[in-house]
Amino acid sequence: MELNRATGNTLNITVPYWNWEKDSSIPNWILKYQVPPIKDVIRYDLPNGVPTTATINVKRFVGTAGGRMPRKSDVDNVMNKNNFEDFTNDLERGPHNAVHNYIGGQDPRQGPGTMAEYISPADPLFWLHHANIDLIWHKWQRDPKRPDNQNKHPYLPTNGIGEQSPKMDPWPYMEKDTRKIEDKMVLGYTYEEVTT
Repeated sequence: MELNRATGNTLNITVPYWNWEKDSSIPNWILKYQVPPIKDVIRYDLPNGVPTTATINVKRFVGTAGGRMPRKSDVDNVMNKNNFEDFTNDLERGPHNAVHNYIGGQDPRQGPGTMAEYISPADPLFWLHHANIDLIWHKWQRDPKRPDNQNKHPYLPTNGIGEQSPKMDPWPYMEKDTRKIEDKMVLGYTYEEVTT
């Protein structure tokens, strides 16, 4: 948003998304792109949380950890949930995690692939995947079966911390701002018109 404001609100930037329910194969242009090593990354390895400096090499062991990519029926099941808690839990534990685990995979010698670890944002597929997750939430919110805003959003107390914090770090927005779905620009972006 800051970049758009600085240019007089003249930018028209498109963020791609990977609609894996329609085509679960990794987009060819991503397969061809070799992510260079990301050097001098400070990692806080669990469980002790001791910081170490590392180089991240994006690795994919597609399909080696079992499971499968989500199908349209998996997304339809999530879309049929009537409240935010059920929707978000099923989306997170189902299609969201399935993509991370299937694409990341597991190698017996090298361990999990990048998408199956907490360093998953290093893989460009992470951003395409999460743009699609955001689109699924947008479609669910706009579904005419839920005409009012009730049950479309999490309840986060105004003084909550951690997962209960209403502030959407690192942005200045509060969770309640996401409730203004009629004002498409409240978070600085819009979607092409979508049908549910």
